[in-house]
Amino acid sequence: MKRILLPEFEKEPSPFCGRAEDTEEHIEDTCFSGADFSRLDCEKNEFASVKFLNCRFAGTNFARADFFNTGFENCDFSGAVFTDAAFRKVKLSGCKGLGTYFYKAYFTDATIEGCNLSYSNFSEGKFRTAIFKDCAMKECGLNFCKLKDLYFEKCDMTGADIGGTIFRGTDFTTCALAGITLSADLHELRGAAVNGAQAEQLLRGTGIIVR
Repeated sequence: MKRILLPEFEKEPSPFCGRAEDTEEHIEDTCFSGADFSRLDCEKNEFASVKFLNCRFAGTNFARADFFNTGFENCDFSGAVFTDAAFRKVKLSGCKGLGTYFYKAYFTDATIEGCNLSYSNFSEGKFRTAIFKDCAMKECGLNFCKLKDLYFEKCDMTGADIGGTIFRGTDFTTCALAGITLSADLHELRGAAVNGAQAEQLLRGTGIIVR
């Protein structure tokens, strides 16, 4: 997996971010439109019933932040850090998140649709009733995740690293899986659904010839 370097974060005040390192903010029933909050430190902040439209969060620190009933639409959070963040009843639509760090993040009742999340790291994350639809997820890290009712629909997962995650019950038949990284015995995909072309690609790496 590629090493992801974390950015340095500015300690400037913002309309919703803590003004000091030990300050936590709770933001509720608010809409932000067209704002640029890049590279700010918003660690441990809480957001409830908040909507972000066309906002920029490039390199922003949301480690251990909590998002409840919150929506992101056409936002850019490329390179942002969401380590140990919680996404509960959240929707991301049309967003750009290249190289975003979701390490150990928690997603429940979450919908991620039409987003470019290529090169992002979701490793050791927890997913409960979450769907990725029409997303670019090239070379993503999905290692050692815990899943319950995780769905993928028409996602490009080319080159993704899924080693150590058990995808039993997950349907990949509409997704691109070329070049994914997993164990030699393919145990990550036992009980998962793949189509014929995908099965041939996967078996090719084991030396089995499909005629």
